[in-house]
Amino acid sequence: TADYAEVNAGYKFKLNDAITLTPSATLGYGFGDKPDIDPDDKYGSAAYYAVSLAGDLKLTKAITWNVFNVRYRNAFDATWKTPKISTGLTYKIDGENAVYINAGKSWKDKGDGEGYVEDKLNFAVGYKYSF
Repeated sequence: TADYAEVNAGYKFKLNDAITLTPSATLGYGFGDKPDIDPDDKYGSAAYYAVSLAGDLKLTKAITWNVFNVRYRNAFDATWKTPKISTGLTYKIDGENAVYINAGKSWKDKGDGEGYVEDKLNFAVGYKYSF
């Protein structure tokens, strides 16, 4: 299995009452039994970075369409390009609580000459607490 530890920073820009854009940057480290980041060493741990941009559209007071979230991720010492795009919906229960659904698709280029190949199709259901 692979484990990832990440630190992320971003800022939400409110363009108007309905539209927000959120750029963010991430620093991470892959480790565990088989992080599979470096094509020359599938078992080696490795540091990576990512940049993302999310765009949200508030449909009602309680429902937000997370129109897009695009990510570019790569390792510092190896080719590990893993772009991803996703979309979803968030339902705000009250000021602190929300539930969400999300679907995304990712690709991978490990620098082995194959170029970008399909990687994962992701579905998520979750709960968020804001404080």
